[in-house]
Amino acid sequence: MAHLAAWTSTAWAGISTSLSETSSTQSVSCARVHLEHWCRMPRMQRPFTHRLRFNHEDVMKNDIVEAPQGAQLLFQTRYVEMFGVLASEAARRGILVMIACHRINKDAWPGKGLWYDEALNFPEKRVMESWSKIAGHLCEHWNVFAADLQNEPHASSWGKGLASDWNKAAERIGDHVLRLCPRWLIMVEGVGFTPGAPGADDPGAGYWWGENIVGAKVAPVRLRDQSKLVCAPMLKTRRTYIPPLPRNT
Repeated sequence: MAHLAAWTSTAWAGISTSLSETSSTQSVSCARVHLEHWCRMPRMQRPFTHRLRFNHEDVMKNDIVEAPQGAQLLFQTRYVEMFGVLASEAARRGILVMIACHRINKDAWPGKGLWYDEALNFPEKRVMESWSKIAGHLCEHWNVFAADLQNEPHASSWGKGLASDWNKAAERIGDHVLRLCPRWLIMVEGVGFTPGAPGADDPGAGYWWGENIVGAKVAPVRLRDQSKLVCAPMLKTRRTYIPPLPRNT
């Protein structure tokens, strides 16, 4: 049986560092800010978890990030190694880390709403290769506890028997990650309302991007180790995003 993510905002999202939609210089700047922030925070005020987000293209390139020589922890560090540095620094402060794929490349937002993009030369095979690099580098860090397979795959389907069925892709990618790091939890976000899931594909129903896990009732995700599965709908408050309301409401 899958677990449903039901942590508080501190224990679930914590602070979310996005190193997925920035240039390498901006990524280092963002990383430095969070390293310094962690150092200054009193222990009781530190978040329980921290969500680190990456993009597949930069993982595959794995270039040296443009860190100034004064940034000792990040100088001459490659993109994937940067996450290891952040994980180590988080571990020193007792912070757990979830690694999350946020997008295909830094510019692909909102993108096509799928977990792959053939037009960007990222078929599912390359997505798997990207996860191999991430898991291979981060599994050794005790405090990296989970992998969020894809942020808000809103244009995917769930349980409709289509090539775009996210539940089936989550099984393939999730099992691949578990073969590389069997101890990680596998976080599977929901889809959107189009094409949605059986009984949950009405645009008027108000499903957020990544929130719709209704399809799990008829087409549950099955992993090689089912105890590692966590259904993780992306829930937002109205302070985060106010959806357009239908006419005459």
